[in-house]
Amino acid sequence: MLLTGGNLHLAPLTNPRRILDIGTGTGIWAIEMAEQYPDAQVIGTDLSPVQPQWVPDNVRFEIDDCERKHWTWPEDHFDYIHSRYMIASIGNWASLIRKAYKHTKPGGYFELQELDCRFSSDDSTLLPTHSLSYWSSIITEAAEKYNRPVPHYTDYVTWFEKAGFVNIQQVVFKSPTNPWPKNKLLKEVGKFQLLAHLEGLEGISLGLLTRGLEWKAEEVKVLMAKVRPELKDRGIHSYQTK
Repeated sequence: MLLTGGNLHLAPLTNPRRILDIGTGTGIWAIEMAEQYPDAQVIGTDLSPVQPQWVPDNVRFEIDDCERKHWTWPEDHFDYIHSRYMIASIGNWASLIRKAYKHTKPGGYFELQELDCRFSSDDSTLLPTHSLSYWSSIITEAAEKYNRPVPHYTDYVTWFEKAGFVNIQQVVFKSPTNPWPKNKLLKEVGKFQLLAHLEGLEGISLGLLTRGLEWKAEEVKVLMAKVRPELKDRGIHSYQTK
């Protein structure tokens, strides 16, 4: 949320009445949206019932699979549909976007905030020989084999257009891997990103590499031992696209 200026959404919402949060996870976003828009009914869906029980009256959580063939809600139902960080969770992104279009009211919005996990740099400080570069290629290969492909950020606009959406706006953020930027805000983002990577990247890698490419856990640990020093290296000006 640092990159979005603390805003829960970028779509220009005006008094939305029905809001859907796909892949709500802990439900924090849905709860905060319910508090920001007290006249709206907010539904958060996920495969796992990990959300809190004590929530605002205008929010509820449902166990649901967004990839099922047919959604249970009426067509043209929601003023706003939101999904964030479903990376390596979706088998068919184009299908998901079509269903979101089908269930969004005319004049409504579908906002997809996604991560392209591939590490990049604009100044060639990230080299093809770096372990971060290898991780980027091998993790996306594993996701593809596991039928959970990781799209490039440029792919989404095409899928939105084909689904029927109009007035499509794509906002691209570069999220630094560590506090290497001089910019104060991006430096702060880099601190959080580094912590998130150091704590979570091995778990994600274990899941995808052992299932998608049948790596052994020991092989993943060896790769991560090479990746971690590069994550911390401020001389490597790497980032991920959001």
